[in-house]
Amino acid sequence: LENWDVSNVGSFSHMFADCFNLQSIDFSKWETMSVCSFDAFLNDCRSLTVVDVSGLDTAGCLQFSQMFEACTNLQSIIGLETWDVSSASDYAFSEMFHCCYSLKEVNIGSWATTPDNTARMFKNCYTLTTIDMGGFDMTNITTVTEMFMGCKNLVAIVGADTWSLDSVKGYESMYIGTVFDE
Repeated sequence: LENWDVSNVGSFSHMFADCFNLQSIDFSKWETMSVCSFDAFLNDCRSLTVVDVSGLDTAGCLQFSQMFEACTNLQSIIGLETWDVSSASDYAFSEMFHCCYSLKEVNIGSWATTPDNTARMFKNCYTLTTIDMGGFDMTNITTVTEMFMGCKNLVAIVGADTWSLDSVKGYESMYIGTVFDE
C-alpha cells in the first residue's frame, strides 16, 4: 500500500472500515492533497494499536467524522498535531474518536478550526486523560451532545476554559460520566 499513487483520489471514506485484524498500515508516502473525506477511514480497525498519520495532507479535507471510531485498541495516534483542518465542514468531527477505549492522550491543540458539531467526538474514550483542544474556536458550535461522555479518566481539556457553551444544544450531556459532570 505504501507505494500506491493516490494523488487523484477524492475520498477515502470507509476505505479500511471493519478491517478488524489490521495491525499496521503505512501511508506515509501517500499524496493526499486531493482528498476531501476521511470519513470512517479506519473505523472499527480493532487490532490497530499505533497509527502514524503525520504524512497525510489534510488541508483540503472537509470530513473526518468517525475516522478512528471503534478502534478499540488504538493507544497512540502519531502526527495529529501536524494536520491542517481549516477546511473542515459541518459535522466534520462528530464521532471521530468515539469508542477509542485505549487512547490516553490526544493532541489537536494546533487545529485552527471553528466546528459546528462535535457530538460524541470522544465518547467512551475510557482511558483518555488529556486532550489539547487549544486551537478550537467554539463560537459557531451548535451540537456538543455526549462529546466527552464516558471519559471517566479525563482530567484535562486544554482550551476548554475559553469556551462559552451555555446556548448550545446538547450541552447538558457533554460531560456525563466524567469528572467535569456537574
